[in-house]
This record gives sequence, C-alpha cells and structure tokens, in this order.
Amino acid sequence: DLSSNSNLSSIWCEDLTKLQTFSLYSTSNLSTVTLTNLAVRSVTITNSKLSSIFLSNLQYLTSLDLSSNPLLTRSILLNELPNVLTLDLSNCQFDSFPEEYLILQSLTTLKLNNNKLTSLPLTISDDLSNLKYIYLERNQFTHLPQPPLVHVKELYMTDNLLTNLNGISGYKSLEKLVLNYNLIGSIPVEIVGISNTLMSLTMTNNPLKHVANQFANMRRMQLLDA
Repeated sequence: DLSSNSNLSSIWCEDLTKLQTFSLYSTSNLSTVTLTNLAVRSVTITNSKLSSIFLSNLQYLTSLDLSSNPLLTRSILLNELPNVLTLDLSNCQFDSFPEEYLILQSLTTLKLNNNKLTSLPLTISDDLSNLKYIYLERNQFTHLPQPPLVHVKELYMTDNLLTNLNGISGYKSLEKLVLNYNLIGSIPVEIVGISNTLMSLTMTNNPLKHVANQFANMRRMQLLDA
C-alpha cells in the first residue's frame, strides 16, 4: 500500500498480470503514472498532483477513478482500454472536457462533478454512444449540453447556472433529470417531446414560475419534485 506516501513522485507498472486492483490515495507529490499491460479491473488515483498519466493495454479495466487531481490537464495518453465502463473525473478543476477520454467507447457512466465546465465536446454522443449516466453537478453550465445527449438515461446537473431547458426535446433516451439549485424559471412546452421516456424530474430550489399546460401529457412521469 503506497497511499499517503508524500515521497512518491512517479510510478511505472508493467507486465503485472496478476494485479487486479491499483489504488493510490492522497499521494500528495505524485505527478506521473504509467500503467502498461496489466490485468487490473479497477484503477483509482485520487488526491494527488498528478499531471501526466499513461495507460496502455489494460484489457480488463472497467473502472477508472482520477478524481481530485487538479493538475491533470493535457498530458494524457490512453491506448487499448476497450472495457472501461465508469470514469470519474470529479473535482479536477477542468474548464473543458479533455477529449483524450473520448476513445473510451464502452463508457456507460461519466462523473464530472465539481469542475468548471460550461460545455461538453460536440461529438460526445457519437464518440461515447454507450454513455447512459452523466454527472455534471456543481459546474458552470448556463444551458443544457448541446447537441443533445441522445443516449443518456440519467442526467444530474444540480448547482449549475441553468436558466432554461431549451433543447430538452432532443434528449430522446432521458428517464431521470435532476436540476436542483439552478436558475430555471419555467418548464417549456418542448419537454413533451420526451414524454415517452422521462419518468423523474427533480428541480427544487429554482425560481420556477411557469409550467406549460402540456406538461399534463407526460405519460410516463412518476416523480415531479419542484
């Protein structure tokens, strides 16, 4: 266990075919990690000064947690990671999404909470077509990500700067939407465009003044908390 080791600045692991889990927590001076040809299923590196990461030929990796690495920006090389399902990049101070991660085509869950994001890559729905759950809480979005995230089933955007729901009708797979602590004043008519899928809408602590009459046609809605 190398966690909380303040002397550790870099790690290189290669050809450890029995290693199942790689975890490093609070290694305050760690800046570079290279993992190659491992059998790991889970990689967690959090609360460090990580600025460069190189991951290659991790065929069994399903979970990648790089949260709380505020220096992790562009020195990223990912290669042959075909089975990553969950990626956590929360609390990394990103003001834009590093497009190097768009190669993770099996990704189903993306966590980007506590960053400074105002938008997502235009190609994210095409590149990450298996993405179903996305967490964008405590960022700086003023509008829903566009183009619409057409494959996403659950979208979490609590504590942003959203003022409206323009473009919501394009979210054709959306089942759950969480928008607490925003600046939204109305629920627009176009939300009826996803009446066949949306089951849960939570938007407490918004200055909501108007709900379109057509909202009564939301046939699958099971929960409305506003």
